[in-house]
Amino acid sequence: MKRLCLGSLLAVLVHCKANSSSQKEINGTMLLSIDPDDDRRDDDNLASGIIKGKANPPRNVMAKLLTTNPSDVAMYFKEHLLKILDNNKKANIVLAIRDIIDNDATILDDTVVDLVSGKKKEDIVTGNYFVFGEFLAGVFLYAINYPSNTASGLGTAIAEVTQEYVLSFDANAGDINVVNDRFVLDGTVADEVVADAHKLALYTDTGGACVKCGRPLAVHRKGTDVNYAHILKIEDQEFIVCGDCESVILAASDDERASLFEEMKSLRDAAMVRDDMARNEIEREIEEILREVSVLEESDDTQLKKSAAPVENKILDPGLKKDILNDVRPLYEGVNDILDRLAGESSINVDVFARRVHRMFEDAEGRMEQEELFNMLVDTLYNKTGHKYKRACRIIISYFVQRCEVFNEITK
Repeated sequence: MKRLCLGSLLAVLVHCKANSSSQKEINGTMLLSIDPDDDRRDDDNLASGIIKGKANPPRNVMAKLLTTNPSDVAMYFKEHLLKILDNNKKANIVLAIRDIIDNDATILDDTVVDLVSGKKKEDIVTGNYFVFGEFLAGVFLYAINYPSNTASGLGTAIAEVTQEYVLSFDANAGDINVVNDRFVLDGTVADEVVADAHKLALYTDTGGACVKCGRPLAVHRKGTDVNYAHILKIEDQEFIVCGDCESVILAASDDERASLFEEMKSLRDAAMVRDDMARNEIEREIEEILREVSVLEESDDTQLKKSAAPVENKILDPGLKKDILNDVRPLYEGVNDILDRLAGESSINVDVFARRVHRMFEDAEGRMEQEELFNMLVDTLYNKTGHKYKRACRIIISYFVQRCEVFNEITK
């Protein structure tokens, strides 16, 4: 069994060191992050003892550990440790450490293992985004604290961390994103994001059309086209209008503008009511289809996928990907809520239902293109439920694509 300790961490880093570096330099650099007055970068005996599970860190280092700020250690790692590691092996380092944590049965799932970010074991082994220096520092602070590097059996566990083991993660390097710095949003960019989000919320409320003339609008300007969404503010009320209507309203007299304001307010409110009614109707249809499918026959040997992957990782066809995302994004939580409620009423067993949907996929997998297969699944569901509510059938299949019961993740 692999174990997370200072020796196994050092072993991973040594197998991914820069050509000009050494195990004693890596070990000494990590210890300097805690006690800058004790330079062990030339102490090969200490490094060798730690990497064999026969030595612990010096007592003075352990004493200063009690008052060490984790953020300071992360900054020190970023400035001094990362440059003596092979930059091309960052993913190998993270994946190997993650695998060691995953296979260390002495670490419970809810144990905080990254003492910089506060991430628990379960968060680390399922995560795919890592800030390199922070992650190494956080795991280092855990490993140097617990367990003792000379505990019984650790030498054998450390010996399992071979160069072949660390390099075996080459094929999985694309599965995670390892960055050197946290992304800091520029103030100007942040303002633009907030403005876009605000405009999109107004746009959605009114069904994507000008509240004055009903012209369909784009969220962003394309060239000099007036058919994009403008935010018009009147008496603390905001409306989405087209360029033409904005010009008319701004040029109107106070009396005309007051009349237009009341008219647009009524039109906007009506659009929002229609949108709410449409959403309620489609959710009712989804529920009815779910109830219908819950009584279909299933195959006992159907196996569901246990870990979700984004739609983007499973669908090759851009048009189909866009259609599925358009179905999933607004109503994914709605379908979830319906499934949870039906399960609570004992009207439906969600896992059984999912297996039935997945069985339809298994029957046709490999015999047609993704778009054809997707449409076939929708049609099958539509036919099996008495030709009811095709839009609801599309949303349900899109939902299960995202949940991983339909389509396999694309091999990279």
